[in-house]
Amino acid sequence: MKRIILFISLISMVTIGVLAQVVDPEIPIPDKWTDLIDINAWFAGMNAVAGIVVFLTAALNTYLIKTETKWVKHGLSIVVAVILTVATGLLNFGYMAGAPWLALVLYGVSTGFLANGWYGVATVKNLLKWVKLAPVPPA
Repeated sequence: MKRIILFISLISMVTIGVLAQVVDPEIPIPDKWTDLIDINAWFAGMNAVAGIVVFLTAALNTYLIKTETKWVKHGLSIVVAVILTVATGLLNFGYMAGAPWLALVLYGVSTGFLANGWYGVATVKNLLKWVKLAPVPPA
């Protein structure tokens, strides 16, 4: 009984908070659905791309590859990160817009390491500085 009361009270707290918000009655409706998505925000930095890599790797492993081997999962994550980073560099959006090929590949490998949890952001940035690749400023 206590759990039911706790559950109802938690649900009502969330509901009251949502209902108490003030909303502007005139919400602008965009002309195209692509106006709702800011693709540069998705690829704003290494952390954002690492999150996308984790999602895509999990989706590929669940629906396409279906492996339980740890190293295959890590390798797939690095390959997905390199492909995403090179694609953003070629399409000129995100934080890798206009970067040279070596930078694209090394940032992709570093993002794959970051997505695997092997390194933190500070370690990856120090590694890239050691290779003499200064971080590319966001666009």
